[in-house]
Amino acid sequence: MKIESVTNKKYHPNFKSSSNGDYARLSGKNIFDKYNAERARETQEQQEKYTEVQGIIYNSIGNLAALGKYDAAKLLFKEIENEEELKTDFVLYETMANLYKKENDLHKAEELFETAYNNSAAAEIHTFANIEKNYIETQMLLNNNNTEEALKELRNRNDIFSDISFLELDALNNLKKGEKHKAKNEILSAYFLAQNNNIVEDDLYYKAAVVYSSIGNCEKSNEICKTRLDKLNKEKKIYTHEFLNYLTLLGINTANRASNEKDEQTAYETLKNARDIEEKIPNKSLKETIEYNLLKLEFKKPDNNTLSKTNTFLENNKNVRYKKELSLLAGDYCVDKDNELALLYYTNAEECMDEQKDTESSQRLALYNKIIAVAPQKYGEYLSKINNLSEKKDLSVKQLIDILEENINKKDYENTIKIANDVINNSQSTEKNKEIAKTYRLLANIEKGGNFHQNVSQLNSNLDNLDALYDKEKSNDKDGILSKHLYRAYTRLSSINYDASAYYQSAQSAQKAQKYIDSMSPKEEDLKKSKILLTMLWYRAKCYYDAEKSCLEYLKMLTGKEVSQIKNKPVNLILKEKSDEESRKIAAAIETLGIINLKNKNYQDAKEYYSQAIDLRENLRKKDLYLANDYAALARIAIVGYNPLKENLSSKDLHNKCLAILKDKYPNDSITKEEEEFHKKYYGISLASFGKFLFCRDANAIIDKFKCYNKELNICE
Repeated sequence: MKIESVTNKKYHPNFKSSSNGDYARLSGKNIFDKYNAERARETQEQQEKYTEVQGIIYNSIGNLAALGKYDAAKLLFKEIENEEELKTDFVLYETMANLYKKENDLHKAEELFETAYNNSAAAEIHTFANIEKNYIETQMLLNNNNTEEALKELRNRNDIFSDISFLELDALNNLKKGEKHKAKNEILSAYFLAQNNNIVEDDLYYKAAVVYSSIGNCEKSNEICKTRLDKLNKEKKIYTHEFLNYLTLLGINTANRASNEKDEQTAYETLKNARDIEEKIPNKSLKETIEYNLLKLEFKKPDNNTLSKTNTFLENNKNVRYKKELSLLAGDYCVDKDNELALLYYTNAEECMDEQKDTESSQRLALYNKIIAVAPQKYGEYLSKINNLSEKKDLSVKQLIDILEENINKKDYENTIKIANDVINNSQSTEKNKEIAKTYRLLANIEKGGNFHQNVSQLNSNLDNLDALYDKEKSNDKDGILSKHLYRAYTRLSSINYDASAYYQSAQSAQKAQKYIDSMSPKEEDLKKSKILLTMLWYRAKCYYDAEKSCLEYLKMLTGKEVSQIKNKPVNLILKEKSDEESRKIAAAIETLGIINLKNKNYQDAKEYYSQAIDLRENLRKKDLYLANDYAALARIAIVGYNPLKENLSSKDLHNKCLAILKDKYPNDSITKEEEEFHKKYYGISLASFGKFLFCRDANAIIDKFKCYNKELNICE
């Protein structure tokens, strides 16, 4: 029997065993297939689990970032950042890039935005445009110079998202060039474009709110802030940088438009809430802003800790503008309490201004004046600095006036003239500034003793030119600077003419000043004094009609009534609910109307006014010079005017009442002696007591020599 080796048999795939015929089972192939299937299933499950984990990680990073948990988001991202397959996930990289951008890590943000941008070609238009905008923006903020082509490309695209992105980026570009107005318009255009197309981008909305705030429209800014805050609150995104931005701006807006303590308290509480949130999600830039604005509010009602908090802020922060403003507030607080400390704060503010370099002249001028006020020994040093400001081209009307006023008040006429000439000869000076400079040059020339009549005439003409200019540009003088200047200048001119006994010209200038008195925001007493002054000037100028008109206006201020409602009325009606001081002023005004009419030879009205003045003075129960003078006036009116006598008293009887008061109260005064001489002269003959033969006497001599001792109205001759 021949036995064959198994190895010599040929393999047959259809061979079946005698037991079951299943070769796969006997060969082990089914086991191998089962193993491979199991491995494939495990691999798929692992891939699914990996994908699931990947999704969880992505979502976690996004959620953490949205909730402001930036550190946690960064830790997770760091764990997966080196995974190659993840780099194609532009959404993840955009999320992280925005996170770093908010933390002001622009280098890292730019790197991540670049990765997102390179992998976002297949993204939706909105997402792609947003990533591209942020990528370009970080480059611009880092002062990279290769952004112009990108801006051109954005501008040439034909979709709404690219248009919005272009406007935002071009606004940033213009802002860097110093074209703030254009930048603001572009941000608002982008905002309206987004709003009208139902596109919400927090960064853009916040920028729009900031722009509205910067142009003074806090109401619109707050509207945006409150809308976004409500939305973020509903989404439980309170501890986020977006929420913090809007809340801080809302607090600042509320503080800036606060008109009472309640508003200030609301602003303070809002900013305190912002500070609490910032402590949970640190943001150095916003922390500085919040603390600065809280301190500004504290200076409204400073306490013992306010200066200490301010010092801490000044030591630990770098924002020059904030440090300058707080130094000024601290300096103002210390004035009259500790002038040396005030000087230290003011000096610190000046250093901040030097560091800023772009500080406006008006701010420097105000500061220099404050330093001079607390440290007079520094007058020479800072006057020199003030004078240097006049050579700047950006001087406003107010700045120019302040500089010239400072010099002329210090009697530095030479420098006043020099500064004025610099402005007049500067081709860039406005017509308004040149005319103002001429005003002060002429005032300085007058004070120096130059040709009086020539300089006064030129000054009057110059002010009339400014007056005409004011009428043309009245709407542009909203702050009242020019009108205040004209008021002060006409008042000075009036004083100059008065000192020169040019009473008519003095009264004319004072009358012109009345046109601008409202610009001085006068108190009621100041308005009354201006009418007293004008009355006196017209009286001295012997323009009795104008004097009477001014005095009637003054009397109306005192009583609230027209003269027709007062004249010949009972005392109790005139003095109803009036104090003794007010009553004396009313009597003085009526006496002034009396002498004005007496000097104007309107004897009937003069008699009525003086009769009423006597009733008022008698009611006050004080026998004084004024009452004696009233009786003396009626006595003279009886002599020269043939008027019916008061209460059947003769001229002599009235004058006796005058003398009785004078001899009792003022026995040794010259006025008593003068009236005694008058009595002897006019009442020495029996018939004279009735004044019947005095019609032939010189009435002018009697009236002209009569004096009105009226200190309340400054008509004391």
